[in-house]
Amino acid sequence: MTTLIRPRLASWDLTLFVAAGLLCVIGLVGLSSAAATLNPALASRQILWVSLGIAVSLLVASVPYPKWLDVGVVLHSGVVALLVVVLLAGTVKLGAARWLTIF
Repeated sequence: MTTLIRPRLASWDLTLFVAAGLLCVIGLVGLSSAAATLNPALASRQILWVSLGIAVSLLVASVPYPKWLDVGVVLHSGVVALLVVVLLAGTVKLGAARWLTIF
């Protein structure tokens, strides 16, 4: 299994990962500093979401690019359909349709 993963890791852009990691760390430090007195749980929740985002991004990056080309039209059509649904049935706040009420 390591022989399959190692060549893919060598082709990833390390500068991109370092820059994204630094932005996440700076954001976490800023959030924990700002929310230290009001709501300290915000920082721990943000760490959870950052960790989930990293896991999903690594999963998506491990799929070969031609596989994404096969499903690209379907994914794009689905996103455009969801945007149309938000436009038609979204909750209007401050003059813009922003959210779908699911429950």
